[in-house]
Amino acid sequence: MTASLILTVALLSQISADDSKPQSIRHGHHLTDHDWGNDSRIVSLRPGKKWSSGAAWFFRLDHEMTAAWKGTYRIFEGADKSGESILVSFAFTRRYVGTWKADKSSKSKSNPEVLDWELTPRFVPIGMELEIPLDDGAIPDDCLKASVLRGFYVDDNGKETTLYHEPEGLLNNLVGKRQEKKIRILGCANVGETLTFSLDHKRRDFLAQPEDHPPTFRPHEIFLSSEEQRAANYRQTSEIATAIDAEIRNQLSDAVKNKDWALVLNLAEMVLKDSPNDHQALRYRAQANDKLGNRNKHLEDLTRKIEANPADTVALRGRVFEYIRLERYSAALQDYEALIAANPNSAYDLNGLAWLLATCPDKSIQNGKRAVELATKACKATNCDDWMCLDTLAAAHARAGDFQKAQYWQNEALKRGKSESSPDKDQIAKAKARLRDYEMNRAYVEK
Repeated sequence: MTASLILTVALLSQISADDSKPQSIRHGHHLTDHDWGNDSRIVSLRPGKKWSSGAAWFFRLDHEMTAAWKGTYRIFEGADKSGESILVSFAFTRRYVGTWKADKSSKSKSNPEVLDWELTPRFVPIGMELEIPLDDGAIPDDCLKASVLRGFYVDDNGKETTLYHEPEGLLNNLVGKRQEKKIRILGCANVGETLTFSLDHKRRDFLAQPEDHPPTFRPHEIFLSSEEQRAANYRQTSEIATAIDAEIRNQLSDAVKNKDWALVLNLAEMVLKDSPNDHQALRYRAQANDKLGNRNKHLEDLTRKIEANPADTVALRGRVFEYIRLERYSAALQDYEALIAANPNSAYDLNGLAWLLATCPDKSIQNGKRAVELATKACKATNCDDWMCLDTLAAAHARAGDFQKAQYWQNEALKRGKSESSPDKDQIAKAKARLRDYEMNRAYVEK
């Protein structure tokens, strides 16, 4: 290694408030003209107008993780102001996860492998601060050590920021008390870890890559051993998977609380990509599709929930209503029968099936006699105190052709409905309209 490649760092002056470049720096290109790596990581810095700040790639390539972070770096004087160390602060706004796949573009019959990168959607930007000791006031010739002092969140512009958990509990919500989010796992490195880097002379021109994609790697171009290469093939690191999953789930819960259904849908999809039968994610995605009016998607979600847990009566009832919205009345009837078979005394399900049989637009589903039987059971189960059950009983009698009883029970339903502390005026108006139908000997049909 020639002397011209050595970065000599004199005592660094204190950084001013405007983050100006450290003074008395010579041969700064030594830090940025080469990539630095070890058996699992590669760091590549590209200065902007000043050598002390610019763009950065950070790669972790080992048997636990194949991932890349892209962002910016800044160099400061060491915390002790003694000139014995420098601080390198990274702000990563993009993350990619790589898997080893056969290189289809290769003409070799052996089909060599190449890293295939996928951008992590909705990545929460993070940063980390490294301390690098100097050797007699200079960066060591071809080997340097970097201690990870801390991790932190950054905004989309790479500036350090603070994130908070949503307040939990009634009291905390009332007073707006929030708890600061702490970074549990950086992924690229661990807080407190010391990394040792050597010069990597291969010069891969990382920063010349397209904005949305890391460079292509082949096994012989990186530091992995043959055993590590085999272990890394098609593996997602447990560490990054845990970090991604925890962060996505936190965001998902926040999005549900904020009723941001488009975001809920995207985040739930991300969870289900790795955990297809996750009950909570399926529930949230079903809820989002319902709120967004994605009827067929909502139906698919409910069906998956039922397949995962056939005893999920909430999902089964939800699918009934979705079938009715989609005018798939036979399927709705089948699900109602399953609900009643599971709980024969459920006033809610008895009333729902009776209403379907009494008011369905599909004449093949209509069954006045059975509707009366089911509605009568529902009324008995509620001691005739639920005005909507009485409303259903009236509709059932009308479907069976007994309009006198239909009028009687409809008047009873209206009396109880109007006497409620907070009567639903819209439903009361519809019930009055049905009474007029019965007075004209017309059965009601749901529209």
